[in-house]
Amino acid sequence: MNFGLCHIERAPRRLSGGQGQLVVLAALLAMRPPYLVLDEPTAQLDPEGTRLVGEALGRLAATGTGLLIAEHKTDLLADVCDRVVVIDGGRLVAAGGVTEVLADPAMESYGIEPPSTVHLERALAERGLDPEVVRG
Repeated sequence: MNFGLCHIERAPRRLSGGQGQLVVLAALLAMRPPYLVLDEPTAQLDPEGTRLVGEALGRLAATGTGLLIAEHKTDLLADVCDRVVVIDGGRLVAAGGVTEVLADPAMESYGIEPPSTVHLERALAERGLDPEVVRG
């Protein structure tokens, strides 16, 4: 899995938080575990790092690895997950397919921002255009 890291030797203490996070994730993914539980794996990463992690997790899931991801970045969840569960105050408030749950306007009352594709689909529909063009 290529995370786009430079091949320059650097003391681990001199890595940024995001770089260290990428190194740890790369090490985990290299072990090809049957299951992986991640708590906000992209929290310290910039958009490029988030994209790289999302692609790697998607490839890992495609090989049969079970993933449980706690994450606030709904674009990442929409790209990687098949199902999502929303928990608020320790109570299950929604569960189901990623598209259906994350597109539900009620999720915004829990502070869940819909993925970019949902924003785009809504904007197109508001202007009388076919939102199916986004789903391609």
